[in-house]
Amino acid sequence: MKSLLVRFFLFSLVIAACSIAVTAWLASQATTGAIRQEQGEALETDAQIVDELVGYAATHKNWADAKSAVDEIARKYNRRVALTDRNGKKLFDTGDQNAPQLPITPRALVDPLNVNGRIDPRAVGPFKLTEEEFRTLHAYADQLEECNAYIKIVDAPNGRPRLSNDEPGRLSIWDDCKVGDRLYTLTVTEKAAYGQLQALFTECLARLDPLTAASTRGKKPGPATFDWEITTVQDTSPEVVGCMDSSRREQLRPFVAEPVQLFLTSPTGAEPQTIDLSTTGATRIMLVALGILAIAGFASWVTATQLVRPIRALTAATKRTAEGDRTARVDGGAGEIGELAKSFNAMSEKLAETERQRQAMVSDVAHELRT
Repeated sequence: MKSLLVRFFLFSLVIAACSIAVTAWLASQATTGAIRQEQGEALETDAQIVDELVGYAATHKNWADAKSAVDEIARKYNRRVALTDRNGKKLFDTGDQNAPQLPITPRALVDPLNVNGRIDPRAVGPFKLTEEEFRTLHAYADQLEECNAYIKIVDAPNGRPRLSNDEPGRLSIWDDCKVGDRLYTLTVTEKAAYGQLQALFTECLARLDPLTAASTRGKKPGPATFDWEITTVQDTSPEVVGCMDSSRREQLRPFVAEPVQLFLTSPTGAEPQTIDLSTTGATRIMLVALGILAIAGFASWVTATQLVRPIRALTAATKRTAEGDRTARVDGGAGEIGELAKSFNAMSEKLAETERQRQAMVSDVAHELRT
């Protein structure tokens, strides 16, 4: 490839291709980051909506009065929120009458007794303290804080105050602050709730096969705990643990709202679109890059042609001059090639003048010799 036109064109094309490739890669990375951030924010928003609805279900026995709460969540997060029962019957829908139909697949199942396989801690059920028990225990908590200013008291979901580290036995203040024992004494409400849980647990064990029932006879929920969230049993066999888990759910079921299906869309009803850069986005970027490369190639070819045309004219004029034509001239325009053309024209003029002088001298010499 000795042609200047071809070399210049290919060189320009390579530069354009590299520039487009780098630009496309940077655009792809930036777009990917932006989309991932947007999707992450959307997932975080969905998780917050689910958590608020689970919290409502954990503290209410049904969804009868949930309309205002659902509307407030929809306004807060700017989303269309729809709830249906297990059979698909619509309970609430914050979309307007012209909103599209709900998606086929729900975004989540709102069930406070089954949040990723666990019971939501806000589902306290019969463990919720009465107002009198609440005041009494918080009076003990105030005395404990006065006894030692370095401790921190927090409230459990059922209203019971407790030490923030949940390990009162390890605190040196326990022997000095006698009120600690009274703070961690079960109330009447909690005793009744644990008694009900014990009865359900015993019934479940009785339904096991004879061998398993015999091996677990006498087992009780334990150790004694003040937090129903971590109620355990001394026997960790799958059957016994399963009985405790099912007993807790059976006890709490009357105190929480029934499970519902949650549908989340944009306010207009359209589901958020997920962009797949590996297919649609990559194809679009490739097509745009090819289009830009074609335009760059065309521009490079036109530029190279404009650059090579006066060089070709200069080459042709040089050949004519070499063949003896002293009238060859070149119009190179402006720029460096124009200066080269002017130099060539000046050289041609000089050669023509020299040739005229040579011919005149030969004519004069011939005339003198004849004379």
